[in-house]
Amino acid sequence: MADTNYQELVYHKRGGDELVIASGGTITMEDGGTATIESGGQLTVESGGELEIESGGTLDLNGGADFYTVDQSNTAEKIRNLILSLTTHTDYYVSGGVSFYNVSQMPVAYGYHLWSGDTTMSKGSVTLPAPDSGCILWLNTDKLVGDANLSVLVSGYSIINQGSIALSSFEISAVGYVKLICTVAGQWAIVEGNFTEHLAA
Repeated sequence: MADTNYQELVYHKRGGDELVIASGGTITMEDGGTATIESGGQLTVESGGELEIESGGTLDLNGGADFYTVDQSNTAEKIRNLILSLTTHTDYYVSGGVSFYNVSQMPVAYGYHLWSGDTTMSKGSVTLPAPDSGCILWLNTDKLVGDANLSVLVSGYSIINQGSIALSSFEISAVGYVKLICTVAGQWAIVEGNFTEHLAA
């Protein structure tokens, strides 16, 4: 609420401990100007407030920077992985007389990956990439035909099912899918899907 004791729209309150921008007031930072929040300082946007970055503007999170939500810390790397997960799509298509299709290791640990093949493909195999925090991975065999299936393997890290039980591998049949996430570096966690699991020894 505006303080009517003041006529200026940008002013220091009596005592000089608070700078106020009243309704209609503006603080302009000209080209070359900077504002610094030192260690221990805080910028707070209260309920109903808004921090707006207009077209052409940027918000930079440099290496090692953190972004905090209410209940957890999200590093710049986690945010990057999440964005890549939501914007990456890869098709693995098998044509011709190939009966077995192998991907020794998926090239990326995020995004949507669709497997498809003609009637000659009976089995495929893929090794999951090393998981990194913030990554989401969708494996979809909706376009496989007949009794074809895809074996999904891991090497050098762990994978758990919805019950947090360790798996050695799993298989996805035609018209199947699996969604995995990584909340702990080095571990894939299945959150949903239609698959056959193989428990770790």
